[in-house]
Amino acid sequence: MKTKKDLLILLKSINKGKPLNMKVITLFCVFLFIHVLGYSQVSKELPFIEYLIAKEEYDAAITLLHSYSLSKETQSQGLVDSINYLKGWSLYSLKQLDESVKYLKQVSSDSYFYSKSQLFASYNRAHLKDYTDAMDVLDCFIPKDKQDSIIRNYMKSGIFLLNRDFANYSLYQNKLDKQFYGIKKENLLINSIANELATHKTKSTTVAAILSSIIPGSGKIYLGKTGQGISSLLIVTGLGLVTAENFSKRGPEKFSSILFASAFTTFYIGNIYGTIKLSKISNKEYNSYEDAKILFNIHIPLRNLYN
Repeated sequence: MKTKKDLLILLKSINKGKPLNMKVITLFCVFLFIHVLGYSQVSKELPFIEYLIAKEEYDAAITLLHSYSLSKETQSQGLVDSINYLKGWSLYSLKQLDESVKYLKQVSSDSYFYSKSQLFASYNRAHLKDYTDAMDVLDCFIPKDKQDSIIRNYMKSGIFLLNRDFANYSLYQNKLDKQFYGIKKENLLINSIANELATHKTKSTTVAAILSSIIPGSGKIYLGKTGQGISSLLIVTGLGLVTAENFSKRGPEKFSSILFASAFTTFYIGNIYGTIKLSKISNKEYNSYEDAKILFNIHIPLRNLYN
């Protein structure tokens, strides 16, 4: 086996039959490829890497790309851009978003991959909740055409919404061509989410705690956790009644009275503490769920228009 063609034939035959673990065999072929061909003619080998990426062999593609990063041939800016883009895209596909950004941001404005690289770098940062850097990438991004401009403003509006900055969200929404086919459907959904967030009243932790202290479980019902609230009400009320009965019949100094009083106190306090924790978790879950919907509707136009 002495040429890239031989390696491509081998990989295709492996992919057809799949007799062994694909990742192990593909990585073996990549190391053999590096050994046979060395680091020369990098630009001629990019189709081989693109083939690996098309087959979703991202680990193998990254292994090969990292070997090229040491080559003197990477002096060509076009080749450097291609390698950085392919590294960034492979890492993005592996959900290694932080590492992916590092390479995508290095793709120069002269590259064919420039717009896709910068926009996905910003999206990755937003997904990692680094909204400041996500916005910085978009601020530095130079749109090549009308589509780039629309998507940049669309993404900015989405990131402002993730940050719950409704004023700037509206500002960038007003800059959009809302009839542009690439965002029309998703932008309607984004607006729906924005309206929901703007009118949503966050459940007060203080109110929930006070309610649970007055009527055990009522704070949890207030938070929308009816089942948990009823359960707390039954347990604490039941223990309270048993404790009161023991105090009445046997006196407070008896062991059974002390035992039930301790249990009642523990569950009563636990009911309040649990309500406070539940309030914080419920609010966090709500925001995380809404953020996931926003990110999804930012992501879809990117994949449809630039992938």
